[in-house]
Amino acid sequence: MKTVSKWANMAAVVALLASFIGLAPAHAASTAVVRWVPTESTGYAWWLDNKLANDPNNFNNFQVYYTPKVKLYDVIAANGATVNFKWLVTDISGSPLKNTPVTLVINPAYTYPTATQSSPLLNPRKNFPGDTDRDPAKADNANINLTTDANGYVTYSITNSTSDADSEPLMSDDGVTLPPAGSTTFTQLQLYVGTFTQGVAGYEARKPSQLTQDIDILEIHWQLGAVKGAKVAAATDTPPANVIRWNEKASTGVLWNTTNKAALQSILKGDYFTPKVNFFDLFAKFGTAVKLSWHVTDPKGKALANTPVTLILNPAYSGGTANVTDMNSKPVLLAYSGAQDGVNIPLTTDANGDVTYTLQNNDTAASAEAPPFDKSSPPTGSVYLQALLYTGTYANYAARTPSWSVQKIQDVDILEVHYVTGLPVATTGTTGGTTGGGGIQPTGGVAPTGPIDTSDKNDAPVVFGDNKAPKNVTAPSLSKTAKIGSEISVSLGKWSYSGNASATIAWYRCKSAGAAATKTPSGCVKLPVVSGSKISVVSVLKGYYLRASVTQKNPAGSTTVFTAASSQVK
Repeated sequence: MKTVSKWANMAAVVALLASFIGLAPAHAASTAVVRWVPTESTGYAWWLDNKLANDPNNFNNFQVYYTPKVKLYDVIAANGATVNFKWLVTDISGSPLKNTPVTLVINPAYTYPTATQSSPLLNPRKNFPGDTDRDPAKADNANINLTTDANGYVTYSITNSTSDADSEPLMSDDGVTLPPAGSTTFTQLQLYVGTFTQGVAGYEARKPSQLTQDIDILEIHWQLGAVKGAKVAAATDTPPANVIRWNEKASTGVLWNTTNKAALQSILKGDYFTPKVNFFDLFAKFGTAVKLSWHVTDPKGKALANTPVTLILNPAYSGGTANVTDMNSKPVLLAYSGAQDGVNIPLTTDANGDVTYTLQNNDTAASAEAPPFDKSSPPTGSVYLQALLYTGTYANYAARTPSWSVQKIQDVDILEVHYVTGLPVATTGTTGGTTGGGGIQPTGGVAPTGPIDTSDKNDAPVVFGDNKAPKNVTAPSLSKTAKIGSEISVSLGKWSYSGNASATIAWYRCKSAGAAATKTPSGCVKLPVVSGSKISVVSVLKGYYLRASVTQKNPAGSTTVFTAASSQVK
C-alpha cells in the first residue's frame, strides 16, 4: 500500500504515540523472510516499487512499524481479473522453510480499501459475519491459513469482482507513476509465518510478527483496462515555461484576499518555485461555493487556447483541513505526507486561454476559521483548500516531478482559500491584493506555501496596528467527547492581534480533566509529531484526557492558551 493511504497515516500515529508513552515497537532480530516472486506470479499487468513508502527518510515510512527490510510494491491488474501470487519463505540465512504454516492477511487492520473479491468472497467494507460495518482498527479483513511446499514456496489466487464503474482509471506504465493519492480500489496482501485466526484475537496475535519478519507488502490496484504491454517511456522533455495567473475579477465567492509575504524569504532561499510565483490568501464564507478562474499564457504572454491543464487541489505538503467537494460532488482529499497530492483534475482552457472551476465548501460555523482582525491580517487557522494550476496533464505528484519539477518551470499563483465564519473584526483595509503579511508558515518537507513579490527581493514582512502581542478573547475549545477510533478537532477561539501573526497547534495527553489554561496544565504531556486542527483518537490514548494548545505569534510576541480537557478517552 501507499504511504498516502488512511491506514498508513493512522498506523504512523499509533506507532509514534506508542513510542512516546512507553509502548514503542522493539525491532527484534528477524526470524523469517517472506518475499514475493513476481516472475512466477501471473495475471497482473505490471508492478513497481513504491519508492515513497520505502524511503527510510520519509517520516511516514513502513520501517517505523515493520522491520527495516520491509518493502511495498504496487501491483496493477485489470478489474475482474484473477491474479496468481507466489511467495518464497525462508529463514534469515536464506534456507527455505519447508512445509511450514503461514497466514495470508488480506487487507490488514488500518487499511481502508473498497475492492471486492469473488474468490475468496470478500467485501472489505463489511465485517464477518453479520454484514456489520468493519472496524479496521481491531481486525484484519481476512486471514487465510496456508502451508509452504517442499521448496518453501506458497501460492494463492485472488479473483476481483469490482465493476468497471468502481474501478480505478488506468494509469501510465512508465515506471514512475504511482496510483493516485485518493485510490481506494485496491487489495492489500501480507504473508506471515505462523497460523493466525480471523478476528480481533488473531490480529492481536499477529501484530508482533510485523516487527520480526521481513516481508513484502503487496497492494493490488484494480484498474480499468490494465493489461501487460510495452512500457510507456517516462517523460524526459521538460514542460514549457508557461504562465498561469489567477483571474480575480472572473472569480466569485471570494470575500477578500491578501498577498502572503511572511514566507517570502524561505521560498526564495529554498528555490521551491520560480522567482515569479505569487501566493494569495483568499477568504470565503463557510458553506458557500467559490468559483476560481485562471488565465494561461505562453512565456511571451500569448493566450493558450484549448490547452490541457491540471488543477491540483491540496498539493503535496499543504496542510489545509477544509471540507470541500468538487464539481462531481466528490470530497476533495487532503494532502498526504510522502509527497502525494490530494486531487489532480485534468481541465482544458477555453478559446481565450481561460479556465474556471467551482468548489463547494461543507464546513459549519463550528468548524470554520474565525476571521482575522482585519483584511490586511493573515488567516487564523488551517481550514483552507490550496489550489495550483499547471499546463500539462499530471496524474499525481510523481508525474509532475520526475527528473524536473514543473513548479520550478512554470510561473503560477498559489491560492489558499480559507473558509471563515464572517467578516473581520475591523472592516478597514483594502479588499484584495494587499501588502498584508502573514499566513501560517510551511512546516516540514517541500514548502509549497509562501509569498512572492519580485518587485523587491529585500521586501520584509509588514507589521500593522499597534505592534502588541496577540491577546486571547475567547479560549480555544474542542469537543468534549473523545472516543477511540474517532477524530477530535480544535476550534481556535477568538483573538485580537496585529502584525504577521501565525497560529500553531499542539496536542497533549493529560492525567486529569481541567478548565482552559494559559500554562501547561499539571499532568499533561505533549504528543510527538501530532499537530494540526484534528487528531485521530487511537487506542494508546485510552484512559487519558486530551487537550490542545493554540499559540498565536506576531513580531511583538506570542500567546499560548490551552483548551479545557476532553472527556476521558474510552
